Amino acid sequence: MVNSQSNVVVSYDISTEKTLTIKEDNGTHMIYVKNLTAYCTTDYGISVDVNRKSASANAYFTHYSYISGNVTPGAATWYVNGKKVSLSTGSFNDSVTHGTYHLKVTSPGYKTYYDDVTMGTNTTMNLNIHLKKISSSTGPNMNEIYCIIGGIGGLGVILAIILIFRRR
Repeated sequence: MVNSQSNVVVSYDISTEKTLTIKEDNGTHMIYVKNLTAYCTTDYGISVDVNRKSASANAYFTHYSYISGNVTPGAATWYVNGKKVSLSTGSFNDSVTHGTYHLKVTSPGYKTYYDDVTMGTNTTMNLNIHLKKISSSTGPNMNEIYCIIGGIGGLGVILAIILIFRRR
């Protein structure tokens, strides 16, 4: 029997064990459930009243899901539900619970990527995101400039020929 004033840490493998039994003295006790490497729970603290009889409490675990993949360019900034998430040379692997997530990827000089994804329990979504470069040129390119100069020069030659023939 464990004294209710003490802190007890129990290692427990939920993939093989389904029930954990702890004996406590009469009174109200808090049981804190810590997330595990591959599992998550929303029941972090459970209150149990023990009064000369057995009491039970349930904590429900689900397996994490994963959003993973690559982003080009690798120096982009990755956001999940508005929270900045680190990229490792353009690669990402985020553990998430089931639900809908708003994804955003930004990089200076590139068009921003947006997507909404819905994840089930124990699923993996692989994304390969290639941001599109935004054209930095707002004026004509060099080929267009050469064409304009050539057109003006050609128009000058034609006008000169017309003037020569008119004087005759």
